[in-house]
Amino acid sequence: MKKLILLLIIPLFFFMPLVAANIAVPDRPLNGIYDPNGYLTTSVAETLESMNAGSETQVGIYIIDTLDGSSIEEVANEVARKWKIGKQDSNSGILIAIAIKDRKFRIETSNEAAIWLTDSKASSLLNDSKPYMKEGKYTDALNRILVGISKAESGKAEIINKKENKNTQLPKIYEKSLKNNEGLSKYFDYIPFPILFYLMFFLLLSLVTWFRYLKRCRFSKYEYEGKGKLYPDFPDFVPNDTWTEERKSYYKKISV
Repeated sequence: MKKLILLLIIPLFFFMPLVAANIAVPDRPLNGIYDPNGYLTTSVAETLESMNAGSETQVGIYIIDTLDGSSIEEVANEVARKWKIGKQDSNSGILIAIAIKDRKFRIETSNEAAIWLTDSKASSLLNDSKPYMKEGKYTDALNRILVGISKAESGKAEIINKKENKNTQLPKIYEKSLKNNEGLSKYFDYIPFPILFYLMFFLLLSLVTWFRYLKRCRFSKYEYEGKGKLYPDFPDFVPNDTWTEERKSYYKKISV
């Protein structure tokens, strides 16, 4: 009897994730904003309309009360997919998804938009809007995010050019390094192996230590919002100019 019950229950565990993943997504509103509970004022719609009209990127807003058991990532991805966020000629789209009562929000980007609006930049925009969200000033929060997206897009051309230049320079750098290695190999022939081994070991150890320090420096930056971020009261934190006295003071208040 127990075996029979187990045979009946086990398939349910495989079926339940499929049910949870079936997210009901409404059709995309004409103005690009789904806000059935009226959290936003008309100023957000006006700002969004102006942005979408004068930009290669299409931005949409999806704001609800709860996620009903789904993750914000699942919901944002499904809404962006169904709404087909992104203009046909550029395929550059961004969705701002917010669940008010769950206190979850996310900026979903297409591959094209992710070139200039990286995960760290998107995370920084969301963090800047948190104080407004906590006070229930959702219109101010959204307008701030939209302005941030607009500023990020204004630097898109420079970012793309840098990536293209970097890609064209790589073959030249590789060719030059090969020539340098050929010259160095002549000198290594005269160095005894034990000495060469210890030299390489200490060089490798120094490089590892240096890269770890650079990593700590990057994680200690105020604008860094990725995994492993270091704050002023962390033992591995590296002091830097991005943490002004005002920012340190604000961090102390919210971390108490």
